[in-house]
Amino acid sequence: MPGDSFFTRHIRLFTSSIAAVIFAVLLFLPIFKGVTITDYKTGRLLYYHDAAPGDLFSVHYIHSVNKSPVEDFFVISSNNELILEKTVFKSFGAGVPASSGDGGEFKVYNDRIEVTGINRRIDNFLLFVGVTADHRFKIAQDDFYLRSISLPQRNLVIRVDRISLVSLIKLRQL
Repeated sequence: MPGDSFFTRHIRLFTSSIAAVIFAVLLFLPIFKGVTITDYKTGRLLYYHDAAPGDLFSVHYIHSVNKSPVEDFFVISSNNELILEKTVFKSFGAGVPASSGDGGEFKVYNDRIEVTGINRRIDNFLLFVGVTADHRFKIAQDDFYLRSISLPQRNLVIRVDRISLVSLIKLRQL
């Protein structure tokens, strides 16, 4: 600006430069924590939802052997780990629990069977999107088939992770 001293112009330039650097860092710094779903092979982020300890989500699918619906319920621990809390299924059969061998409580109802209190930490939640399993993901108000964000026969990783503002913007543009 006219009339500004050499020193004032350099202070403005320095301040503007610092502000630009801070803005750029904030764009790429992973500050948003939530449940993410990524493609295992490519690492591409397919889904994100804000989440905190105590939040729940579930994965519903058709069992590959006995062809009945199963829904697994997970909670986010205080350490941001995924904990399998409960499994609900419609009928006994090959591949579904016949007892609460994991220490959970086994409950039989007229319309379903539940194994509750499983409390199993899932360190690496890999999920193969099947052709006939109809995997469905539910968290808060979101409820969608995984085939809507991924091709069948792909491995997905579900975890609690932090992402950047740039990653969030790119995801919303897909």
